[in-house]
Amino acid sequence: MTEADLKKLVRNIPEFDETLKEKGRFATTLLSDLLRLFEHFNIVLLSRSSSRISLKTENCLDLLNQVHRSGAKFFLRKWILPEEESSDTSIYPCTISTLTNSVASTSFSSQEKGNNSEELLYKNREILNKNRDLVTDSAIDNSNPHASQERRNAPAMDENKEFQSLGNNLTSDFPTISTLPNQKGNDGAQISNVFDLPESFKTWSHFLSFLSLFELTRLYQSKKIGLDLLNGDIKEYCMNNNSVSVYEMCCSFHRIANTPIMNFKRVLENACQNNLLVDHGLDCVPVLTFSGSLIRYQNKKPQIILSVPREAEDRRIYRKFGSHRFLAVKIPIDTPEVQVEKLACEDLHVAGRKWEFLWARKNENPQVFVFFAVSGAGINTSEEISIETITDWCIPKQFNPGLTVGKRDKRIKLSFSQTTPGGKLPRGSLRKINDIISNDGEIMTDGCGLISLEALNFIWKTFSSYKYKHDKLLNPSVPSNKINSDAEDEIVEEEECPCSQFQGRIGGLKGMWVLDPSLDGFQVLFRDSQVKYHLPMESMENLSCTITMNNSAFYDELYDTVDIKEFDDSPIRNKKAFLNKRAIQILEHRRVPDEYLMERVEKGIHDPISTYSGDYISDLIRDLNKKDARKTNPVLWKMCAIEVDKDEPYFAKKRVNALKKELETIEKKARYPVPHCYYFRMLPDHNRILNEDEVFITKKIKDIEFLVAMRFPIYFGSDLIKRKPISLETLERRCNNQAKFNFYRKLKNCILLSTKGSRSSADMMSGGDFDGDTAWVCFDENLVNHISPSSPTEKIPSLEKHSRQMEKAKDGKAGCLQMIKYVRNFKRHKNQLSTLSVTLDKVNDEFGVDSDEAKIVARKAFLQVDHPFQLQELSHDEKMRVNRGRPHCGKPHWITTMWQDVKEKKDTYDYNSNKILGKIRDEIEKKRPSLETGEGTRSKVISQYLWNERKKAAMDDKVERNLTVLRGKMKEALIKYNLDLNEKLKEPANTPEEKEELDAWKVETIKVWDKILFPDKKDVADYYLRGSILYDVCLEEAAHKGREMQESYTFGWEVAGSLYCKMYANEDNGNSTSYSHETQDALFKKK
Repeated sequence: MTEADLKKLVRNIPEFDETLKEKGRFATTLLSDLLRLFEHFNIVLLSRSSSRISLKTENCLDLLNQVHRSGAKFFLRKWILPEEESSDTSIYPCTISTLTNSVASTSFSSQEKGNNSEELLYKNREILNKNRDLVTDSAIDNSNPHASQERRNAPAMDENKEFQSLGNNLTSDFPTISTLPNQKGNDGAQISNVFDLPESFKTWSHFLSFLSLFELTRLYQSKKIGLDLLNGDIKEYCMNNNSVSVYEMCCSFHRIANTPIMNFKRVLENACQNNLLVDHGLDCVPVLTFSGSLIRYQNKKPQIILSVPREAEDRRIYRKFGSHRFLAVKIPIDTPEVQVEKLACEDLHVAGRKWEFLWARKNENPQVFVFFAVSGAGINTSEEISIETITDWCIPKQFNPGLTVGKRDKRIKLSFSQTTPGGKLPRGSLRKINDIISNDGEIMTDGCGLISLEALNFIWKTFSSYKYKHDKLLNPSVPSNKINSDAEDEIVEEEECPCSQFQGRIGGLKGMWVLDPSLDGFQVLFRDSQVKYHLPMESMENLSCTITMNNSAFYDELYDTVDIKEFDDSPIRNKKAFLNKRAIQILEHRRVPDEYLMERVEKGIHDPISTYSGDYISDLIRDLNKKDARKTNPVLWKMCAIEVDKDEPYFAKKRVNALKKELETIEKKARYPVPHCYYFRMLPDHNRILNEDEVFITKKIKDIEFLVAMRFPIYFGSDLIKRKPISLETLERRCNNQAKFNFYRKLKNCILLSTKGSRSSADMMSGGDFDGDTAWVCFDENLVNHISPSSPTEKIPSLEKHSRQMEKAKDGKAGCLQMIKYVRNFKRHKNQLSTLSVTLDKVNDEFGVDSDEAKIVARKAFLQVDHPFQLQELSHDEKMRVNRGRPHCGKPHWITTMWQDVKEKKDTYDYNSNKILGKIRDEIEKKRPSLETGEGTRSKVISQYLWNERKKAAMDDKVERNLTVLRGKMKEALIKYNLDLNEKLKEPANTPEEKEELDAWKVETIKVWDKILFPDKKDVADYYLRGSILYDVCLEEAAHKGREMQESYTFGWEVAGSLYCKMYANEDNGNSTSYSHETQDALFKKK
C-alpha cells in the first residue's frame, strides 16, 4: 500500500475501487474500515484543522507486540475476496500483523484542500463504536490462565482514550456469529448471502415479476443460461413482451434456455388463466412457494441452490401474508454452526428480494430454515413487514407473557400447520369446559373438545366450498372456464356433515372436536388441554383474550377461523391396517402363533403376484387405481386400459418392474394384511358411560369378547392393550336419556376409549392422547384370542426441561441467534430416533421384547420422541450390555433386504434368527418369483401395418425404398435418444428436484422426437406406418444389444404410446384378455 493509495482512500475517490481490487483483491470498503480501525488505535492521526495525515509508528509496533503476546487474530468484515469470487463479501481471517506491516513503513502528509479525510473518519467514528462487528478476537490464547480473567475485568472502552491492552478491544461482548473457528478445510468458509442476477441484468429488468426473477436466477445459478442469453435473447423477449402473463414469461425463458419448466407449469398455467396473484399480494388461495438447499463444496464457498417452485400447501400463515413470501432452505446437519448463524442472522438477498430468518422445521433431516421476504420485487412499500411483526402475529407477546424460546418455537409451528379454512366462528360461540381428571391427576380427555350439529355443519360446508374453489382454480382436471376469484364462494349443499369429528386448529387451540347432538345452536366447546397459547378472539366467551376496546388493535379474523387439519370422512374400508416389523415382534411376544402370522405373510405376497401376473386384467386396473397410476405410471395404465397383449415385451417389463417395487415395499416394511383390522381415530368417552376395560367402535361387528389395539411407534410389549367392545344396544340401555345416547349413535370412524380409572387407555398405548392420534385396532378372533394378558406399561416420567429450552424468548438479532442455537440442538434428533428404532428391532430379536436390554433401548426411543431436545444416547455400560461386548448390536439376517445383490449381502448380518421375522424372511426367499420377462411376443396389432406394407414392397421398389429410408430415420433417432439418455443418467439424481428434472427432460425430449418422427399425423396411413416401423426397430435393437438394453424398446412406447393405444382401440377384431397359466408360469417361475 503506497502513499498515493492512502491519499486516494482518504479523499474518498470512488474510482479507487478497481485499484484496490487489482492491488490486493480487497473488497470496496476494506481500506476505509482498516483506516478507521488504525485511527481508533491512534496509529493513524488526522488533524481537524487540515487534511494532514500522520502515522505513529510506535503505537503500531506496540499494538503488534500485544498481538504477538496474546496470540490473537482479528477479523474484518469485507476483507480479502476469495480466489473464485469477484463481488461477494465475507469474513476471512488475517492476522493484525499483516495489516500493520502494510502500514508501518508508510508515513506521509497531505496538503491537498478539502476535508474529506475528516468526514471519512470522524463521521464514521460513531458507527465504528456502535457496530462492533468490524473486529473480532476469536483465538485468545487459552494457555494463559489469566487471559480470560483480564478480558472480563477490562474497563469499558472510552472512545477518547488510547487502548491499553488487547483485553480492552472492541469485541469483548461480541455475539459468536462474528467469530470463526480455527478449522481446517471448508468448515470455516462463509456462506454468501446474495443470490441475485448480475448487475448488468438489473439495469433493465426492474419491471419483471418476482417469479420471473426467481426462475432466471435459478437457471443462471445452475448454469442453464449465461450472461450472453440474459442480456441477449431473454432481454429482447422481455422488452418486447413485458405485458404477457408470468406463465407465458416463464415458458419463454425455458424455451430460450432449452430446459423443461417441470411440475409447477400446471398450477402456474391454471392460476394465470384464473387471474390469481401468483407472486405478489394476496389472493383467495395460495399458489406457489419457494425453496432451496444449502450445498457445501470441497474447495469453494457453500451456496444456496434454488429449487423448482412448488404448488403451495394451505397454511394459516400463507393465507395471511401470501405463500410467495416464504423461502424454505434445507440445511444439512453437518453444516458448521458459524455458517448457519451467518446465513440466518444476516439479511439474505435472493431474486430481488430481501429475506430474513423466521422459523425452522427443526426435527427434519436436513433441517429446513424458513425465511420471510420483508421487501423487494413484488412487495409494495405498504406491504413491507418486519420479522418481529410476523412473530407477534403468530403469538402476540401481550397475551402470552413470559414466553420461552421452546414454547415460541412450538407455537409458531401451529401457524405453519397444513390446514384448510372452515369458516369464521360467530361472536361468543367458543366456550371453555373442564377436562375430565382421574383420581391420580391424569387428564382423561387430553386434546378433545365438543361441537354442536349446527356448528359442525357450518364448518363442513365452508370447508367443502373452499376445497371446491381451490380445485376449480388450480386443479388441471377441472374445466378451464374462468371463475371470478373475487366472487362469493360457492357453497356445496349437503344436508349435514358426513362425519362426526375433525382435527383442527382454532386460534391458539389444537386438537379434535367431536359432535355432541345434545348441544343446542352454534356451540364449540374446548378444554384446558387444548389451549396452547392465547390470541384475541371475538368468538371466545368470557375469557381474558376476548376482544375488548383495549386489545382490538391486535385482532385478526383468522384467529377466529377454524383451520381443518382433517375431517374423518373417509369410509372405513379405506382405513385397513397392516402388520409391520415391530407389530409382528410384539404379537409374537404376546403369544400369537407363528402359523397365524405365516398365513398372513402368504396372503401378503400372493396378492400382488397374482395381480400383476394373473389372468384378470381388471385386478391390475383396480390396484393401479388405488395407487393413482393414471398420474404416476400413465403408460402402464393406458396399456391395461386398452388390453395390450400380456406377452408384449414393454408391457411385460412395466408389469415386472411394478411387481418388484411392490414386493420390495412389502418385504422392507413387513406390510402384511390382517382381516378385521383398521386404523381408528381415538376419542374419549365424554359422558363416562364406558367402564375402564371397555371400548366402543363405530364399525358393526359380530359379538366378540375382546379386541386389541396399539399405537405406532410401539415400544413395549404391554403397549398392546386388550379391551372388551361394547355394542350400541348396551350403551343405549346404560344411558338414562336419549340425548346422551345420541352422542354414541352419531359417532363415525372412531374408537371410543373409557375416561374412568386412574389412567387413560390412550396414554397406555405408547403415550398417546386424543388430539388426533390413531390406533391400530384388530377384532379378528383368530388373532385376538391368542393375545396373552398384560399389565399396563409403567408410565415413563417426563424429563426435566433443559435450561436452554426455558430461556425467555428474546427479540431482534439476539432472538434470531437464540432461535438458531435452540433449533440446531435438534439436528441429530431424527437420525438418533432412526438409530434407536433399528437398535430396538435388533435387541427385540436377540434378547426378547420383555428383556431388560430391550426395555433400556425402548425407554430411550420413547424419550427421544417425547423430548427431542435432549439427545437420548446409550451410556457406555448400556452399550456394552446391549452389544454383549461386540462393536455393535447383533444383526439378524432379516435386517438385510433380500433384493440386494448376493455380493453386497455378504457379511452384512451376524446371525440367522430363529424368531418369527427370520422365519418369514426364509419363507419369502423360497417363494420369491423370478423377475425375468423372456423375449416376449411382438404385438400383432402394431406390427400388422408394417407387414401389410412389406407385402406392397415386394411388388413396388418405391415402397421398398420408402421403408428403408423410414427405417434408417427411426434407428438413427433410437440411437441418438439412447446416447442422450445415457449421458443424462450420468448426472446426479438424488434430490427430488434432480429426479423431477430428469423426468421433465424425458417428457420434453419425447415431445421433440414425436414431432420429428411423425411430421404429418393427419396422414393416418403414414402415421400408422411410421409407428409400426419404430416399434419393429426398437424390438430388433433390443434383441441385438441384449436384455440390458431395455430402454431400446421402451423408446417406441414412450414416443408413440398414444398412437399404439389408438391402434388397439381401433382394432375391429379386438384382443384376447385371457392371461394363460402357461405364460404366468414362464414369466414368474419359482427359483
